[in-house]
Amino acid sequence: MGIRRRIVATVLPLCLLLLLPATAWAAPPPTYEQAVDQLIAAGYPQAVENHLCSLGTMPLGMRTAGDSADDAAAAYIADQLRAIGLSNVRLEPVPVDEWTFRSASVTVGGAVMPASSWVHMQATPAAGITAPVVYAHGGTAADFAAAGDVRGKLVLIDVMFGWWYPYYPWAEATLRGAVGIITTGSRFVDKTFWNSPDALGCFPAEYDRSMAPAVWVSPRNGDVLKDQLAVGPVAATMKLDAGFRSADKGGTAYNVVAELPGSAKNGQLVVWSAHHDAFWQGGLDDTSAVSQLLTVAKAAKLSGLQPKRNWVFLFTTAEESCRAGAYYDWLYGSWWAIARAHPDWAGRVAGQINLEAQGGAGPLWVSYNCELGPMIGDLLRSNPLLTPRGSRLSPYADSWNDQFPFIASGVPAVTLSAEPRDFESTIYHTPGDTPALIDWSYWRSMNMIEYQIARRLDEGLLPYDLAVRADDLAAGVSAPALTGAGADAGVVARLSTDVSAFHAAADAYMVRRAAIPASRQAAVNAGLLRVEKEICGNLTALDVWESTIYPHEQVLLDVQSLSAALAELDKVQPNAVRATKALESVSQNWYGPYFSPEVYAWELTRHQPDSPNLYFGELGHVPRLWNCMPAYRQIEAGRFAEAKAGLRPMHDAALADLDARLAGMCSVLERVTPMIEALK
Repeated sequence: MGIRRRIVATVLPLCLLLLLPATAWAAPPPTYEQAVDQLIAAGYPQAVENHLCSLGTMPLGMRTAGDSADDAAAAYIADQLRAIGLSNVRLEPVPVDEWTFRSASVTVGGAVMPASSWVHMQATPAAGITAPVVYAHGGTAADFAAAGDVRGKLVLIDVMFGWWYPYYPWAEATLRGAVGIITTGSRFVDKTFWNSPDALGCFPAEYDRSMAPAVWVSPRNGDVLKDQLAVGPVAATMKLDAGFRSADKGGTAYNVVAELPGSAKNGQLVVWSAHHDAFWQGGLDDTSAVSQLLTVAKAAKLSGLQPKRNWVFLFTTAEESCRAGAYYDWLYGSWWAIARAHPDWAGRVAGQINLEAQGGAGPLWVSYNCELGPMIGDLLRSNPLLTPRGSRLSPYADSWNDQFPFIASGVPAVTLSAEPRDFESTIYHTPGDTPALIDWSYWRSMNMIEYQIARRLDEGLLPYDLAVRADDLAAGVSAPALTGAGADAGVVARLSTDVSAFHAAADAYMVRRAAIPASRQAAVNAGLLRVEKEICGNLTALDVWESTIYPHEQVLLDVQSLSAALAELDKVQPNAVRATKALESVSQNWYGPYFSPEVYAWELTRHQPDSPNLYFGELGHVPRLWNCMPAYRQIEAGRFAEAKAGLRPMHDAALADLDARLAGMCSVLERVTPMIEALK
């Protein structure tokens, strides 16, 4: 080859290369997994974690819904999402009662005990409240009677979370004229929360601002006060500095929403969620999940991922608390998102992936509606290295995290978290919840699991096992129990037939599922979303203890318990203990004997289905709560005929409600079964 030809042969290809677009010279993008590893190595999630944990309204942190620190967290998250390059990033306002905690203390004899408080608690005067202290033990009516006159005094109460929430003793103290309440822990009586000697805690406590103000001192300082009271009279000054602005006066917090557009353009979504409000720093709960969710979004963009469905990234506020005086005072931001801001998501969201504590040194805990169980079980079995600490699976909607409003609105959902051993009893909602609790290697493993769940919700046929739901429903509907309780025989027979038909249709779908051609998958998926909207939205309910049940189950228990009490009272010689024991299983009457009638009756009004402030509770088909305490006291006094006369109308009304709920479940199944039969 001549020199001229060699030059042409060498230079021409180089010229052609120079004409190629710049992307042809770039290295290929990383895989999603590689992108996550690069971000962790570069310290991205750690920086997010540390920045958010640095925000607070006092030195130890605190980001409660709508306070300045929570607003700053929302703005920071939105800035991160814009920098990542997600679409349609926005702050969505959520009306809340803003509560800003600044400081609290109890001073005795010149010694200042640091204190914390409870969300929405009213502040004391700047100089505090100075008064004698009276020890009221667990805060029951009997405890207050033994303590004597508490008018104008501060009362010291042991919080007994395993028995009742503190609003009962607070209401009792207020009723009896106490001007302030000092709460503490009793490691000898209740070890549910805050058992570290110096723990300062904070909770949504359904506080009503008509009550006296309350603070919390550590168990160690609580013991100091008790020891001093055992010796002689004690006076103290209780201070609480906290701001408050109601939703009616403009109180506002913000959900943060962003999108990663999908390729299908079918309006369907996968929703990722975590909450950005936190007590103290909230290193695990839930800042670790916010850092995780931002890392998912950033890794998806770095890897060039385009999902099939739109991926929505939802960072909620007000998971921990929302409105003063309400009973269902949590999950508010999630409820607002699905029930108020985006009710159209139900029937379009393939699944919500909700993240709680990420990377805590404990087993992976996974909660979900039962249709998702087989998919989740298969994923975990296929990836044992991603669960080095084991796993715990719970096939029910959990009403203590942001999944419940979604499931109860008709959206399949899964929540994943991992906490250290004894986290709830010692660290949960205390200043001990810091970033130091995160095992970043484990945090990374959880990311991989959560990403794989998202992919399974995004590709192919939606992974809903309708046969599992049919099994669960069949187990929850007992015809003998219903007829034995007096339910209408025709309605029970109809429901039994409907459950059987639903089961047959679900089983048949699962058999033919593998043979559904790719050309039909889009149509079948749209049908599955309609089925899930009906099933989850109409068959997810709450019992009186906030556990997830079917709509008839709490009412059935109430009817059975009222029937047992009436049957005992019908005897020639009724056994008062057996009759009152039966009444304790009706609604929340277990609490009734411990507190004054006024306190118990007031509390029940906040749970009732006609309460104006149910919030996420409105999604739970909550039943009427019956106040059996007048009859209870009549039975104790031997006035059996009067007790029967009061209980019979309750029983009959509850039985009518049971029949109505069973008929409603029939209607749901009669709509859904043909929809399942059409999935082919």
